[in-house]
Amino acid sequence: MSVDKPRYIERGGELVIRQPLGLRDVTMYSFVLAADRDRLAALVDRDLNAPAAGAARYVPAGPFVALICADIARGQAMEEPDRSKGWMAERDVAFWIPLFAGKQVGPVFVPQRLVFYLPYVFVDNIAATVTGREIYGFPKESGVIRFPAGPCAEGSFEVDTLIIREYRSTSFGEVARLIDVAPAEPPPSEAGGWTDLEAGIGALGDRLKDLFQSDAVEATAGAALDAVLAAARPGTRLVFLKQFRDAADPARACYQAIIEAPAVVTSLHRGGWMPRHRVRVAEADSHPIVRDLGLAGAEMESLLATWLSFDFTMDRGTVVWSAQG
Repeated sequence: MSVDKPRYIERGGELVIRQPLGLRDVTMYSFVLAADRDRLAALVDRDLNAPAAGAARYVPAGPFVALICADIARGQAMEEPDRSKGWMAERDVAFWIPLFAGKQVGPVFVPQRLVFYLPYVFVDNIAATVTGREIYGFPKESGVIRFPAGPCAEGSFEVDTLIIREYRSTSFGEVARLIDVAPAEPPPSEAGGWTDLEAGIGALGDRLKDLFQSDAVEATAGAALDAVLAAARPGTRLVFLKQFRDAADPARACYQAIIEAPAVVTSLHRGGWMPRHRVRVAEADSHPIVRDLGLAGAEMESLLATWLSFDFTMDRGTVVWSAQG
């Protein structure tokens, strides 16, 4: 525990829950999308590499991202005193970019670990929004989120949130549909297929490798996928840009840091394949998702889709770099 920092002042109405956090009965729907690696690299350079100024370096692991829709039935602090505050549910929709983290040695990048960066995250629970933003640096936004009843149910994954379609002084911010994910083919009659994490990861790896090799995306895609899948076995490490705008100078940050934190899978219940889905992302200046990620367009089909039911822990983070030293 750090003794050189001021104690956090607990106030009435406080919604920022102390980590580590236990997330139980999570159903996660994943839609893999092709992306432009150069666009991903530009985004990562802006958000992570430029602020860190050499203290850390991140590069895209491959020409793909995942749109992940997570239905979390129960989230709760794992330790007192916040554990006694009870639990709540939430739904998250986010774009995940797999990255290699490492260091630059002259002209050579030396990868050391695999992490995931989430540049766009939408949640339907205000406590999850403020906890994610203030503790870790998740760029969480509040929204109205709708999911189908299950992996075999009809219906779409939908995100309505506050958007600004065009940046002009006369523009009006409105709550509107930003993301819509609907089946592109009939769902299976029953869900299932995986009851073992190793079997599921292996099946997913084989499908991804066949997909990228057949499409000849790039020669290194197989190696990148191996690293992504190996890292997914015990869990996932996430990377964040945590920052707060300065009150006196709005062009500056009063706090800015690169944070990494582990999300550790504690048990896998079930999982399996889903049909391909059609993904639509609305065009809005406030959310340049298609441009930032280098997606094929405002409407595309998933390369593949899966679902998993599991429990995991969002653990304490590590400050990789901080502007405050």
